Amino acid sequence: MKNEHLLLLGIIFVALLVYAGYIPIHPVGQQQVVTVTTGGGTMAVVPASGFSPGDFSMIATAYDDFVPGTSIAIATTAWAATYYIQTGGNYQSIGAASTAATGATIVVPAESGGIVYVAVTGGSSYYIDAPKTKANDAKIQSYSYMDIGNTGTKNFVFAMSLATVARLSGYPPQVAFNLWLLKYVGPTVSTVSDTVTTSTVTTDIFSEFYTTAGTVNSGYIITKVDVYIMQCSGSYTPQAYTGDYQYVKINIPGKGYVDITGSMQIRTNDLYYSYVLGSDLGDGYYIKTGQNDLNKQYYTLDRKVSFGASDPEFRVCWTLYYIVPGASGTWSIATVTDSVYDMY
Repeated sequence: MKNEHLLLLGIIFVALLVYAGYIPIHPVGQQQVVTVTTGGGTMAVVPASGFSPGDFSMIATAYDDFVPGTSIAIATTAWAATYYIQTGGNYQSIGAASTAATGATIVVPAESGGIVYVAVTGGSSYYIDAPKTKANDAKIQSYSYMDIGNTGTKNFVFAMSLATVARLSGYPPQVAFNLWLLKYVGPTVSTVSDTVTTSTVTTDIFSEFYTTAGTVNSGYIITKVDVYIMQCSGSYTPQAYTGDYQYVKINIPGKGYVDITGSMQIRTNDLYYSYVLGSDLGDGYYIKTGQNDLNKQYYTLDRKVSFGASDPEFRVCWTLYYIVPGASGTWSIATVTDSVYDMY
């Protein structure tokens, strides 16, 4: 009887631990999904089932987005990478990437769960094309833009599962990490027509802005587009002319028309509209100019106007905010601006 009581107490104790979460229970045949959060980034990873720990030879290669036959060596103007593992809730660096044919040997222990985190730092000549990098490598479970090393600078971090990497006796398995880079060239901006003339009848008017780059097979990343409407001369009370512009829409390459009417702010000297696409390298919007794009990317500004015969001439300004990559993963924001004139 005493042994039965002890067994019952043991079962109750284990059940309480499971209920409290100290002992995780997962359905048979289903792997645990672990959400990792650090340095402002989050990614979901699945520990590798059947992972064989030990030495691995990591072969890291970077390629140009538009010229895939061109490999790009590690350089301060291009990219660099460091391998990490997570053990005990902490990240630990286990070696730097090498573009040499023999790669770099890293040691991946069993407690890592078979997940290697590749933290890539960009340079001043290229953007890291994280979506394309993940799409072209089945071993990459997820990626995030975060400060994995607590250095104060964020990196693109790719979580690679080594679950399917076979190990032969006496030989460290080779694992390829293929990175895709987009060559950065800052845009300049022009308009197709500087003046739009319309009648007093309510109508849509359109203006085309376009960006050009110094070379093709390149791109830039945008974070925001601003539009502001002001009177060309004389005193101006923006509140009095809100009805002149019934809506404002902007067409962004690859995204289509976006209605930005709801963002309108009535400021002292203008009506201000803004559309935010991102805030940094991790969520900015890629504009890619390939060799067949005639080196131009078109943005169209659509205004539905209702002018009166006594209304003034308006100047409509358009500002594009884009990211300039810097050394060692740093970046800054630059702008290009142009304008057109609306009149009845």
